[in-house]
Amino acid sequence: MGRRAILTGVLAVAVGSGAVGWYAGQQIKSPGEVAAETAAPEPSLITVPVEQILLSKNVVVRGQAGFDEATDISTQASVGGSSIITKLTKARGDTLNEGDVAIEVAGRPLIVLQGDLPVFRSFTPTLEGPDVVQLQEALTRVGYYFGPIDGVYGAQTGEAVRAMYADAGYKAIEPTRQDLEAVEAAEDAVDIAAREVAEARKSPAGLAASERLRLEQEIRNAQVQLALVEAEATAIEQEAWDQVAAALRALAIAQAGGNPVEIADAQAALDQAQANEMRVKLEQGNLVEQASTNVAVAKASLSEANSLSADSGAKQRLSDAKDQLSKAKESLNRIQAETGIGLPDSEILFLPSLPRQIQTLSVEAGEFPQGPVMRVTGAGVAIRGSVTTPERRLLSEGMSVTLEDSALGISVDGTLAFLADTPGGPDLANDKYAVRFEPIGDLPEDLINRNLKVTIPVTSTGGEVFAVPFAAVSAGADGTQRIELAGSDGEARTVEVNRGLSDPSRGLVEVTPVEDGAISAGDRVVVGRDLGLTTGSSSDSDSETGTDG
Repeated sequence: MGRRAILTGVLAVAVGSGAVGWYAGQQIKSPGEVAAETAAPEPSLITVPVEQILLSKNVVVRGQAGFDEATDISTQASVGGSSIITKLTKARGDTLNEGDVAIEVAGRPLIVLQGDLPVFRSFTPTLEGPDVVQLQEALTRVGYYFGPIDGVYGAQTGEAVRAMYADAGYKAIEPTRQDLEAVEAAEDAVDIAAREVAEARKSPAGLAASERLRLEQEIRNAQVQLALVEAEATAIEQEAWDQVAAALRALAIAQAGGNPVEIADAQAALDQAQANEMRVKLEQGNLVEQASTNVAVAKASLSEANSLSADSGAKQRLSDAKDQLSKAKESLNRIQAETGIGLPDSEILFLPSLPRQIQTLSVEAGEFPQGPVMRVTGAGVAIRGSVTTPERRLLSEGMSVTLEDSALGISVDGTLAFLADTPGGPDLANDKYAVRFEPIGDLPEDLINRNLKVTIPVTSTGGEVFAVPFAAVSAGADGTQRIELAGSDGEARTVEVNRGLSDPSRGLVEVTPVEDGAISAGDRVVVGRDLGLTTGSSSDSDSETGTDG
């Protein structure tokens, strides 16, 4: 090998070694260089715009929309003990007015009247109380009662009830045969006591002639009056019987004709005529009895005068007889007062307000009800709900509300019409207060029976203010409140602010800069910093804050 060839080989080796060394130097880094290249990048700012809006703090609850004053009506077994529904007198959608028959149970009516006090007992003669006052007021309104509102169920009240039933097409509950027999027995007791008094007044002769003549004339006068009363009673009773006889003939003719309507009308006329005959007999019997008593009293007066000279034993007998007569008369008056037209609690219903509309009917004729037979409502619409104790402190009646159904896309304005003073109640927990909302104007039909969202603004800024997300406000070491605004150069500057009203539903809080002009609408407020763990630019962060602005 020549010298030139050896030199060339050495140079080639040297050049190759240098290249290898340069490449190795490029791949090997100092610890400082490695640390510099692996450090976290400068975090970017997450911002949203400062808004200038009206802020409010709301109470949001749910409310069930429906007709106001909804009431379920149930029935009781009739006076005969049956609870079968025999007639639907009204249909769904009909109006229920005062004096109407709501439904018929076992052939007996359920009559509706207006009153706040529910029926809690049957009405019977001599009954007294506030429920009787309510009944008399209702009977006066519907034109059947013209007596005093004295709270005593007397004969006038009973006759008003009789007239109301008759107009409704039914017979009122008349006195039973046992009641009438009790009256007759009491009248007999008065007669016997009067005769005892008359016997006790008999005394030896010796009464002055003039006084005797006077007393005897009183007896004759009373006897003449008795004869007149008896004759008139006979004529009146005959007239009442003639009406019954005519009604019987009319019924026979109707039955022969076979027309059910004519038969029913004839039967009703016969019932009325028979009831009138019984009343006439009772009234005329009382008049005759009174006239007979007057005769007995006149005779007793003569006997008493004759007994003035009787011994002490006769005087005691007369005193005892008088006491017995007084007691017998008191008993008769009481029994007569207690005998009259009744009104069973199963046939009367008081509702706080009328008229009402029948919203649902739950039974058919021929069925035995298993619960309420109908639901009636007022004409107004109400939305009912409840609030908690903290919410209750923020509310007052008359506040404006928004009624909303997001599924239907319907929103209407309303008011807070009622706010309970005490918690609890039907279908409410012990820590919930009942509330009722009413729409302003008519509520769309689509919202009836829907569960609505009810928004109640309780406080407001009263105008537009600067608002930022809660996360944008922080406290300094000295207790001051501050926010950070991002400049166009990407740098943040701190602005001291005062916090105002917060709106939790939108996650925003009112801020007022301590230095005027330090904030403008649209400024970018820092709500966080992107440490490289998420993607996206600051311009995308508006949609990540969850604000409504």
